[in-house]
Amino acid sequence: MSDISAAQRRKAGRQSGAATLVVVMMLFFIMAFVAAYANRNQLLELQTASQYVRVGVASEMADAGLEWTLAMLNGQPADASCLSGGDATFRQRFVKIDPISRIITVKAGGHFTASCVKPANDPWTCQCPAGGIANPQAGSGDGTEQPAFGIVLMGATAPKPAPKGKFSARPGVLRINAYGCSDSQMLACKGKQDADAPLQIGAVRAHMYVALLPALAEPPPAPLLVGDALAGDIAALGLHNSSPETAGLLAVTGAPLPPILPTRIDTVPGAAAQEAMVGNRADLAKAVGSDTLFRRFMGMTPDAYRGHPALHAIDCASSCMSAAAQAYRDGARMIWIRGAASLDGNTAIGSNDDPVVLVIDGDAQLKGPIHLHGLLYVRGKLDWSVGPSNTAALMEGALISEGSAHFSGPVDLSYRYSVLQRLANGTGSFVHVAGSWTDTDN
Repeated sequence: MSDISAAQRRKAGRQSGAATLVVVMMLFFIMAFVAAYANRNQLLELQTASQYVRVGVASEMADAGLEWTLAMLNGQPADASCLSGGDATFRQRFVKIDPISRIITVKAGGHFTASCVKPANDPWTCQCPAGGIANPQAGSGDGTEQPAFGIVLMGATAPKPAPKGKFSARPGVLRINAYGCSDSQMLACKGKQDADAPLQIGAVRAHMYVALLPALAEPPPAPLLVGDALAGDIAALGLHNSSPETAGLLAVTGAPLPPILPTRIDTVPGAAAQEAMVGNRADLAKAVGSDTLFRRFMGMTPDAYRGHPALHAIDCASSCMSAAAQAYRDGARMIWIRGAASLDGNTAIGSNDDPVVLVIDGDAQLKGPIHLHGLLYVRGKLDWSVGPSNTAALMEGALISEGSAHFSGPVDLSYRYSVLQRLANGTGSFVHVAGSWTDTDN
């Protein structure tokens, strides 16, 4: 072995160095592969976390859309940008409620009813034009996150007992579909589950049912209901009721009828005035000073009624007529005047096609040829006077006074069953149906 030459030893060293290099390179590639695999998991986890964030944003948008729509259904007039000040309320623009069956139909025709986008550095921008939105607005396109939601309203249906598989409309119930999106691409989000949506977009859909809580639970049976005494210039009082649904009843009082009955009366054919006016009703007399009468016709206690989302409350120190008229122009169809109130002037509030519930939480003093359409409910005493030079005041619908009622001058109370039906079936507040929220399409 000692006879090995120096050249042979150098050659063996070079061969040993080449093998070491191959082994080192193989270890390097293995380590690089392991590092790449580990980095792949990190990238996957990062992508998954980003998608969780996008889906979370979309979920918040869907929930926000549901609550926003409920508020808009109970809100004031809005324009095509969903801002206050339009010529029709959100409800009037998109929803039609049958005043007899209470069936709700939607006018938007399957399109988006409304959509809203929140740019990163700008306020919300919304769309709710009449007829719905076929192509919701896109964002600014500047690459920033711009979450959005789109709303589709639908009439609610319920299974019929027979034939099997058929569905019927559910009276007074509306379905709100909300499509939440982490980006402004609403058309990409509508109809997509999270797994089907593009990876860069979080999409969530949810819906809930809302029901109409009516402004009037039970229509009064006569144009005038008085808990206590009917007094004043009764001969000048006009009572009119040709409605067969109530047998032409004209007045019901808790105290005895006055000795002089109204001469300007109209009732159903064949009914006498004495038969169409009823006094000494014990149930009305017992209701004076309590909430019984209010609960009977309004369906709840006064405290609960004031919680109606669509109710507009007014505080007025002197004449309340201008404030009440303005509230009606602002879209309020349920108006509550706190405390005693005075209303005067030649002013009309409401119409037979769009009536109003006006509640005065105390004594009421009405002066002049006021024209009201709907229901006037006075929780105290009523004094209504019209000067001899004025035209007759007119109440079309019904009037309820928990206390006494005193009339002076020409006042006509004309019973309108169709008007009261609109208040009982088409006017009120939309409220949540408990347990109806879900994030499925069922």
